[in-house]
Amino acid sequence: MFEKAKEIIEEHKGKEHIRGERDCNLLILKLFDEENYNKMKGRYTTIRGGVRVSKKVYGVRSMLEYLQKNESFKEIPQGYQRPLDVIAFKGQHNLYISLGNKWFGVIEGDVFGFVSPEFYSKEDYLVYRKEI
Repeated sequence: MFEKAKEIIEEHKGKEHIRGERDCNLLILKLFDEENYNKMKGRYTTIRGGVRVSKKVYGVRSMLEYLQKNESFKEIPQGYQRPLDVIAFKGQHNLYISLGNKWFGVIEGDVFGFVSPEFYSKEDYLVYRKEI
């Protein structure tokens, strides 16, 4: 899984965020759920379109709802995150992959890159882990 994550991060690093082609939802799906990644990629260009398509594809309105309802993901208490956990922001469409002391996802400038968790309040996000 770490090798796959490394490849996906290299593929996205420094690249522009494009909804439906290269976005944080697809980043998480590509890493953990390629079947739904293939069903979603290229089928929307807006947040509203992504909500519509995800409702049809896997029955939820957001990736946070996907993580909450997917039995293979478990919410992890704050402070216990580890590499490859998913960081999901409450009430937003932002997702990151935890890499330990850094997160990877869409950053300032609407490109993919690394950000420090220190910039975020722990009350604003939840941590999910894929059970293997």
